[in-house]
Amino acid sequence: MTSSISNISRGDIVELKSLHSPPQLVKNVLTATLALLGDSPKSASDWGFVRKALGKFGQDSVLQRISNCVPENIPVEAKKFAKSQVADANVDEATKVSKCVASLLGWVNCMLADVEQDEKPKKI
Repeated sequence: MTSSISNISRGDIVELKSLHSPPQLVKNVLTATLALLGDSPKSASDWGFVRKALGKFGQDSVLQRISNCVPENIPVEAKKFAKSQVADANVDEATKVSKCVASLLGWVNCMLADVEQDEKPKKI
């Protein structure tokens, strides 16, 4: 999954940041992304906050945060919230909107693959 994320350029992020009224799919995918990266659901749901997050550089940039993300450290509650944001989203639909959004959705889905594992009873 990191390969699809590595195809996202800074220009792709700038393009998303420039959207003043993005499609709901874009909002939902970015909300889920930021929630998985540790931002509160309330903050991640605010488009103004999302745009500020997309504008950060260096260690605080969204792409760097994704690169540094350790799936095992994502709280189950963040995963559940993110899952609720992208429950109806699919990669084909996202690709029609933006290849960047499709790549981010793929990353989100990869991170959420653990949700079912976390919820299954562990065999002893």
